[in-house]
Amino acid sequence: LSIYNANNGQVVIGSDLGDVTGIQPLSGRPQVYVVENGELRNWSTLTDALAPPQQQMDIVGQAVDVKLVD
Repeated sequence: LSIYNANNGQVVIGSDLGDVTGIQPLSGRPQVYVVENGELRNWSTLTDALAPPQQQMDIVGQAVDVKLVD
């Protein structure tokens, strides 16, 4: 996962190396759920970084996609 910040021209490369198979922005919150290399990760759009460990979700098995149900 690479994140390009159009406001400052900076690029951030994610810590989990692998295929990104799902991305879901969260309406009204500065967060994006990303499935990369089979892991579900919570990214902050304010800091362009992974959210703190206590805000990550541990799932059993290999994630493939992520969807938000309104």
